[in-house]
Amino acid sequence: MVYWGTTIKFLIPGALWFILVGAFQGDVIKSYSGYAWYWQLAGIFIPTLGLLSFLLGLCVWVKEE
Repeated sequence: MVYWGTTIKFLIPGALWFILVGAFQGDVIKSYSGYAWYWQLAGIFIPTLGLLSFLLGLCVWVKEE
């Protein structure tokens, strides 16, 4: 039982982190289908802007009824 708990707590997040970083590094180093780098920035910025506006709507512009 201790083995599974240790594996789930420490080994799996580390392995997933290396997979995530490797995939991100591959996307940054070589462009996706030959597109310019600024299109990738737009693809990151626009969804982040939507998420930020959603989170701000939950916290900032709240009116009690």
